[in-house]
Amino acid sequence: MLIQRFKEGARLAYAGLFARVLWTRLRTQSPGAPGLLPLGALVPIPSSQQALRRRGYNPAGELALELARLSGYRLQREWLRRTRETPSQKVLDAAARRESVQGLYVCPHALPRVWVGLVDDVVTTGSTMQTAACALLHAGAAGVVALAAAHTPARLAR
Repeated sequence: MLIQRFKEGARLAYAGLFARVLWTRLRTQSPGAPGLLPLGALVPIPSSQQALRRRGYNPAGELALELARLSGYRLQREWLRRTRETPSQKVLDAAARRESVQGLYVCPHALPRVWVGLVDDVVTTGSTMQTAACALLHAGAAGVVALAAAHTPARLAR
């Protein structure tokens, strides 16, 4: 599976492939209106320190970097911070995932009133995206668009 090789196998070149797919999708399927949604920034979901030590990189950060290069949207890594370390999401069921990410992200300062593209590598239950989006909105973002390279099928996300 490509996403697994990207996340755990250090196949960083796959970030470009996934970014091209996302960029194509953004340009052709802007919801609700013709044309492209005017995003003011791309913000990657921050990795845990444990995952950064293990992998040496943040997959969401690499994906966001490539998407920024393609799109011209500004990459804002500093707009979202983790407040604590959490157990690996892989071992948690959906309810435990929702609980573990409550209050996990914060914006260290007020944000401009722009739409933000929130970037993650894989969405499983949506709990991480939801919590991070709430932090961005609370800090002043006008809206958030969730962008991910992959989505776990619902039957596997439980």
